[in-house]
Amino acid sequence: MKKFLAIVLILVLTIFLLAACKTDGGDTSSGNGNDNGNSSQSDAKFSGEYNYNPPTDNYFVKYTLVEDGRTETFYTARIGKGYSCTWDGANNYVSHFDYENNKTYMRDSDGTWYGDSDYSEYGLDDYGDNIGPLSAMDDNLMYYIRMFGFEDRLDEYYVGTEKVAGINCWVFDSKGINALYMKFWVDPSNGCTLKYLGYEGSEIGYVYEVTEYNLNYKQWTENLKPDNYDTVVWP
Repeated sequence: MKKFLAIVLILVLTIFLLAACKTDGGDTSSGNGNDNGNSSQSDAKFSGEYNYNPPTDNYFVKYTLVEDGRTETFYTARIGKGYSCTWDGANNYVSHFDYENNKTYMRDSDGTWYGDSDYSEYGLDDYGDNIGPLSAMDDNLMYYIRMFGFEDRLDEYYVGTEKVAGINCWVFDSKGINALYMKFWVDPSNGCTLKYLGYEGSEIGYVYEVTEYNLNYKQWTENLKPDNYDTVVWP
């Protein structure tokens, strides 16, 4: 009798443990190490309508790239027919494209502005547009939607919302579609990607993230254009 009761007890415990694992210990993550494995997959459903309509004027965006233990800072800004960008924050280089006068200016690390007419076309994107990249990277969500054609499958990759640069973003996790692992934080108002995780295998390889986001930018700051064109050095 004792042996029978022991067997029954073992079966009951086994069933209880299996039920507990199914309820609490299942694989609720996206399976690709998102956010260093600290967040779980959301059951949220996507009820919005995704449209990619980036602003074409009056914006200032600052974003960082974290990769291989190093962090780089970039800026991009647009007012009217002027478009400025900076790269390599340590040296503080700047390019300013004046499309109205078809001129390009480049600021060296010592603050000196140089004119360079040979680069009047520099800064155009792959479509010949000079609006400047509002997204934190060239490979934004819209690029992958077009490439892999999963417009009708957004709900499958939607995992909820999270704030980036003060914007309550839609979050999409590719979860390995076409053997790619990516995660996007998207501004619902214009479809622009404000944060992006790229993966190498199942590990995070790099992170782009917008840290300053101004869509009502009306006055040049950060010395993004020459204050006095008379001081510009021409070759």
